[in-house]
Amino acid sequence: VGCVPVLFHPLQAKLWTNHWNASSAALVVDWTGGAPRPRGRDPAAYADAATRLIQRLVQFPEADLRQLQRGAAAAVPSMIYALSANRPNV
Repeated sequence: VGCVPVLFHPLQAKLWTNHWNASSAALVVDWTGGAPRPRGRDPAAYADAATRLIQRLVQFPEADLRQLQRGAAAAVPSMIYALSANRPNV
């Protein structure tokens, strides 16, 4: 697993607790004050925040990235969903 999820709201990490521990495998970015709103698509309104976010991702320490990748890899078995012959209503 080479990817690392980036969550843009602190509550997203809480939504995933039934499946995996996002804090050990995802970068949580609190972008609640800088995210574009569905009705307000003015790129200038959030361009600075987006630029800072990209810079943060590019400058993210490699050792920390590797740690998050290991956490994501460890979570993979619990994230695989399949139909089961034992549970026909799934």
